[in-house]
Amino acid sequence: MMGQFNTGLVSPDMEDYEFLLIDDAGTTGQDLTSGVARQAHINVPGTSPFQVDFPFAMSSLSDVKGLSFQVTCKGTEVGDAAPVVAIVA
Repeated sequence: MMGQFNTGLVSPDMEDYEFLLIDDAGTTGQDLTSGVARQAHINVPGTSPFQVDFPFAMSSLSDVKGLSFQVTCKGTEVGDAAPVVAIVA
């Protein structure tokens, strides 16, 4: 997964955030926090670009279909969860 935040982040401390893949019920399917934290650097209100590989257990598109990417800061959701979009060429 590749991404970059341009707005919405209020804390410069990466440890305040969680980066999650969730299903429609809000259940965490995968926690990507450690991968994003290794790649991204916060410069409030955004981040540098980052790229995080899905874990091996999620190696096909059907494993991530229907999931959304959610960011929380100190337990509070930042913006709305965004659907995971896959582009296959």
